[in-house]
Amino acid sequence: YKCSAAEKAVLKEKREAHHISYSSTLQAAHNVIFHEAEKLHAQFSGHSVQYYYEEIMQHSHIAQSSCGINRWNAFFSSVERAPGIAPLKAAQCAGEIAVRWNSMSKSEQEDATQAAVKDLEDHCEMKKLAIRNVPLEAFHDCQRSVEAIDHEAHTLNAYTGVEIIFITTHSTTDHFNQPHIFQTSHATDFFDAHFKVSAMDIALRLEAFAIAGIQELAAAPKRVSRMYYHNFNHHITAKYHIIVENWLLAKFCCPGDISSWTEISVLKSAWDSGATRFHKLSDTEFEKW
Repeated sequence: YKCSAAEKAVLKEKREAHHISYSSTLQAAHNVIFHEAEKLHAQFSGHSVQYYYEEIMQHSHIAQSSCGINRWNAFFSSVERAPGIAPLKAAQCAGEIAVRWNSMSKSEQEDATQAAVKDLEDHCEMKKLAIRNVPLEAFHDCQRSVEAIDHEAHTLNAYTGVEIIFITTHSTTDHFNQPHIFQTSHATDFFDAHFKVSAMDIALRLEAFAIAGIQELAAAPKRVSRMYYHNFNHHITAKYHIIVENWLLAKFCCPGDISSWTEISVLKSAWDSGATRFHKLSDTEFEKW
């Protein structure tokens, strides 16, 4: 059966309506979570709202239930190495310990592991109550995900020959991840040949751009249609009477063109604190300029 044009149009409208409804509902759910993060920030104020939001989102990846303590594992972990015996890997001594374990009755196994089971239960309880390091956990989450994507991309390239470029970078100074790239051979050649820069240079610029952000509006009589860094005086100051005060770096350029992490951190701190800022010149100041 082949759908008519009218039926296809109806199906298309239904899909679009479903997509819009789902997207709006999903956004509402995110807003609820963000509101809860704002409540945590208002109550505890030890971290930013974004920190609490990330902690809530990361908590969904943590197992909410756990299996019971395994007595064999408790027994295995409690066996002490005899004096003078070199350390062994678990696989090297598991067989011998298993023979001892299997020769014991159930009551003997329970008696032998009573203290070890209690220690493991206490350890699990302490892990539940331990203070979590959200940036560190975000770092490990990112590392695991990136490694998995790299593996899949490598396999995909090997089987199909598709060319892949994959870049990750953090967007806040609170995160620990360094810029990461995965690129196949032709993708590497493409950046070198067409952009005259490496993919890592692009990753560093993306990191700088993501962290520093952009200024959409300035104190001008009308919207500035485009930001000029080269010949700023001619394109911006002369036309809109705007200057940049206390630029701390040797070169005035787009944050995305800065590849030094130190310089980006200095520049961001200066903008955040207001030490570096845009300033609208008065008529008198502009005449002196």
